[in-house]
Formats: sequence, C-alpha cells, structure tokens
Amino acid sequence: VDGHAYIAQPIGYGGLIKVCYILNANGEIIKAKTLSHNETEYFGEEIGSSSYFNDVIGQTTETVSDDAFLIANSTFSTNAMKLAWNDVKAAAATINGEVK
Repeated sequence: VDGHAYIAQPIGYGGLIKVCYILNANGEIIKAKTLSHNETEYFGEEIGSSSYFNDVIGQTTETVSDDAFLIANSTFSTNAMKLAWNDVKAAAATINGEVK
C-alpha cells in the first residue's frame, strides 16, 4: 500500500492518548487504531475498540466529520480524538505540499 502512517498524541481526560492513522496516497483512511490511553474504563473501552473507527475507514481527509469522533458523555475524550484527527490532517497536508 502506498501511503503514510501518522501517530497523534493528544491529551485526554486520563492523560496521553496515542492514535495511529494509515492513509493511502489519495488521503483515504485505510486503518486507524488507538495504540494506548489512560482514559476511564467506559471511555477507554470506546476509543480502544476496533469499531470506534468504523465511520472513518474509507473516508478521506476532506470527508471526515467531527461527528465521527463523538463519545457519549465524554467531552475530554471526544475533543482529544478530534484533535488527533486534525493533527493527522495537518501533517498529511504538509507532506503533500499543501499549506493549511
């Protein structure tokens, strides 16, 4: 697969969250996974599950909505996951020679 892996590390409620996204050359998300976190039990289970990223797989940096990262009753974890995605988008734009 031609593309790049990106690691983002936002701060959530419980501290550092480490997230990996793999994007192909067209900016399409082909894989995403939370590598580590210290979030509380329920919210950590949510962002750590393989199904958490189902809504973003196959989308591009241009089509992902912030709603894809919502976690019910968890502002900190939701905002951290949005921040991780925004960092990945910015890094992808830089690598592709776009100025954002």
